[in-house]
Amino acid sequence: MNKTLSILLDRVFDYAGLFPPSALTMDEAVKMYFDHRAGSESWITSRFVCPVNWLPDLGAQIAVLPVEHFAEFGPWPLAVLGTSLDGSASDLNQILRFEAEFGQCVSAEAYEVKAGTKLEKGFLKPLAKHTDLEIFLEVAIGEGNEEILATLAEYETLGVKARLGGLESAAFPNCHEVALFIQGCLNLDLEFKCTAGLHHPIRHWDEKLGTKMHGFLNVIMAGALTLQDDLSLTEIEEIIAEEDPTAFVASDDEFGWHSHFIDEDGAEQFRAYFRAIGSCSILEPLDGLRGEGQGAVQVSL
Repeated sequence: MNKTLSILLDRVFDYAGLFPPSALTMDEAVKMYFDHRAGSESWITSRFVCPVNWLPDLGAQIAVLPVEHFAEFGPWPLAVLGTSLDGSASDLNQILRFEAEFGQCVSAEAYEVKAGTKLEKGFLKPLAKHTDLEIFLEVAIGEGNEEILATLAEYETLGVKARLGGLESAAFPNCHEVALFIQGCLNLDLEFKCTAGLHHPIRHWDEKLGTKMHGFLNVIMAGALTLQDDLSLTEIEEIIAEEDPTAFVASDDEFGWHSHFIDEDGAEQFRAYFRAIGSCSILEPLDGLRGEGQGAVQVSL
């Protein structure tokens, strides 16, 4: 694979198989993630996503897995979803108790919780002190969230999370809203992740949902090129809206969109800000990169 693209996609997908549309049971999701970590797709697979209240169920499944797996591949990295911002202290205590019991098998790396429409700094200050975790507050994407992003940017250890899709067409923000979010995060030096709706490399029409789904390569290239070249909002939106797979091209060790390229250094700098994509499938994005299915683009894996 092109070296720059491999950096952009390295461990980029947090596995959220517990959630729709996959909606696997805990034992099914654990088995799938076990296979991903041991399989050829391990390079693109990052954390196991689990709600904090489901940690006991996760522990029960992990307890019966072979110890050789953890000896060979190390503890499972977790992204734990919190209950609410005002419940974050209780959530974090529950995570600590879980790690105390299963610390040889798991390592909580991230904590994610919905921010709500108005951020209370009384909850943010204690959260920001947990420097052992990457903390992402989920915000509503679109016009009018500039104040929320600016508030989060006051805390160097807090990041932001946005949903780019869902189970119905109304859940998908438009290209302008996605561009605003990416530009806002990078202008404020905010680490960010995206979740939902990014199963395919390239933006495309989905007949079942009756809407266009965003592509993860669109989002990644828009962000990487914005960081490098300080793109205008219009330029960012053009990349987000791109539906032609041939517009994304590899040249030597660079990867780009049309005539705009980034190299390995640019990719590494962007990934310092862009932390992950939450996806209920790891195989579907890989199929898309191989040129299979909707929103596909052919790359050499």
